[in-house]
Amino acid sequence: MTEMKIIHIMDNLNVSGGVNSFVYDLCLAMKKQGIDVSLIGILDSKEKNNDSVKKLRENGIEVLCLGAKNKKEAIVRYCSILRKSIEHIAGDKPTVCNLHLKLSVLLGGLATIGLKNVKCVETYHSQYSHYSLEYNLMKYRISLYIPCSKSAGIEMQSRFHVPTKKMHVISNGIDCKSISKIMPEKKKGITILSVGRLTKQKNYPVMIEVFNELDLKDIKYNIIGSGEDEETLKQMTTTESIHFLGTMERESVLAQTAGADLICMPSLWEGLSIYMMEAFSLGRPMILSDIPSFREAVDERKLGEKPYRKCEWGYLVKVDDQKAYKAAIINFIENKDEWEKMQIASLKMAERFDIQITSRKYAEAYSSFATQEI
Repeated sequence: MTEMKIIHIMDNLNVSGGVNSFVYDLCLAMKKQGIDVSLIGILDSKEKNNDSVKKLRENGIEVLCLGAKNKKEAIVRYCSILRKSIEHIAGDKPTVCNLHLKLSVLLGGLATIGLKNVKCVETYHSQYSHYSLEYNLMKYRISLYIPCSKSAGIEMQSRFHVPTKKMHVISNGIDCKSISKIMPEKKKGITILSVGRLTKQKNYPVMIEVFNELDLKDIKYNIIGSGEDEETLKQMTTTESIHFLGTMERESVLAQTAGADLICMPSLWEGLSIYMMEAFSLGRPMILSDIPSFREAVDERKLGEKPYRKCEWGYLVKVDDQKAYKAAIINFIENKDEWEKMQIASLKMAERFDIQITSRKYAEAYSSFATQEI
């Protein structure tokens, strides 16, 4: 790789969230491959010195938190601060600023205007709500778009008409070796788990209604996460088998995942879910909704008329079909003799998501344009 610097810019340095986990792992993988990489978080956060950030610094990766109190303050007051931070890190070397999520795209694009040795790349992680403004303002600053999946790339082309020559699809990845060493949380009975923000996207109501109907005393349905729908979801709950565990550090989430018997992801949409990859890496059987990014990740065709399909690694289920989710869960519970085969298949599935492969593809993408004259 041509000598250059890479600066990943994120909205915040929180430990929660698949995008942040991915960027932390990507930074470490790049460092191991001899790439000069740094990380900047724009918003202040109580989690800015979390274990993942500490690990980056221990490995010689510069991590900065600019400390903006909110998005409005970041846009009004922190553009010049971000610019100075980028200039400090970049020096006179060719530099790529890899922008992740909406605030970083907007602020990173503005902050780098006129910096001749700096180019911007955007990783498009998923369907961003109200993203048109950021895209239209910054499209002339972005040299390359990296959709995290083929379906995300198709979405970018259909919504924003991004030219094919400015897109390079690279799948997300995870540190499979590190994750596979996680020790499971001790438990009693059968545990089914969902992880993610409590928002419309994650489609938790369908699962809550399923477990309200099942009302199985010897089976726990645990939900890890927080968000604007939390109180509504709790009010929907009528059974003691559902437990809201709140937010957790990444290591604790992975320990809970390793100890669960089945992972449920009923999402309405996703980019290429980091948590899905982590669950596969821990050998967990899965229930996935029949959405494009999940089908792409596990190489499955669309369901068609069938309510769900039993796969080697678990189940693909129609997105909003409550009866189908219920049937898949009952099928799983009643066929314990198949669990080990599903676990082995999940571990096999995880091999395609190795972060080292992802990191090399990113490096190749950067090298293809970073030294060209702006």
